[in-house]
Order: sequence, then structure tokens, then C-alpha cells
Amino acid sequence: MSFFAQVGIRALVVTIAAFGVLCLLTYVLRVCGENIATLIRAGALGGITRLMGLNPNAHRRGDWCF
Repeated sequence: MSFFAQVGIRALVVTIAAFGVLCLLTYVLRVCGENIATLIRAGALGGITRLMGLNPNAHRRGDWCF
């Protein structure tokens, strides 16, 4: 038996609404991404990239992180 068969229609509506909010947030961030990047500045953006473990220059130095 599936989750929605046990819980009911309310859980289905909440799940679809949450998915819609996430889609809207993703769209807004995609459209405004360039403006957000200019507001954050390159230094902070590079720091966030390093915190996430994403180093775009790793292939140039030869220190691959697997």
C-alpha cells in the first residue's frame, strides 16, 4: 500500500504544494542568478565554492579530490 493511500488527500495536496514552492524557488534563483552573484561578489562566491568542496582550478594544479 502506498503512503497516500494510508494518509489521505491532505498529504497529497501538501506534497504537491511543497513541490510547487520548490519549483518556483528554483525558477526565481535561476532567473535572478546573475544578479545574486554580483551582489555576493566574487570573493564570497569563491569561499562558498570552497566550502562546498567545488574547486574549479583543481585540474590545473593536479590535486584531484576523489
